[in-house]
Amino acid sequence: MGGNQLIRVARIVALATLFASLPIPGNHGTAMAQARAPFDTVFSQPAVGVIDALTGVLLDRGALRAEQVDPTTTALLSAVNRQEQGEFRTPSVDVDRATLSGLIPANVTQFLTESGGRYVLEVRIAESAAGTRVTIAPVIVITIPGTENPLGGRVVPSNGTLERQIVTALRERLAG
Repeated sequence: MGGNQLIRVARIVALATLFASLPIPGNHGTAMAQARAPFDTVFSQPAVGVIDALTGVLLDRGALRAEQVDPTTTALLSAVNRQEQGEFRTPSVDVDRATLSGLIPANVTQFLTESGGRYVLEVRIAESAAGTRVTIAPVIVITIPGTENPLGGRVVPSNGTLERQIVTALRERLAG
């Protein structure tokens, strides 16, 4: 990922966090407060295999580009080898309205537009005595055409479907 793209992704995540603290009209609380906790899963396989499988899954889903796989894998392995938590954010993934409606809670689908939206995944990997822990936390944005905020839309919580789909694909890849 190039420097400008990293800055762009970092800005999106920072702004998403800021806008997630804003109230959702017609609801009590904020998107952040209503969001699910990050999705945590522990795999018995060593980190090197989990990282390889995870980058493959994200590549298949369009959440990573081919040129990002080697640098991402290298950075994650380096962090894990230092007994630290490896983490990265995927580029923004555009999704259509129908797909997006399956990724968010029913109480926020009323805000969907024909423009759909996008998501960024925050992924963390760490080795522990129990195995390799993978944490996935999506930032989902509904596109609102003509909006003046820098995100171009509203941050909404995940209903857990996206995270479950990725973990299921990861389990299948590790088993196969």
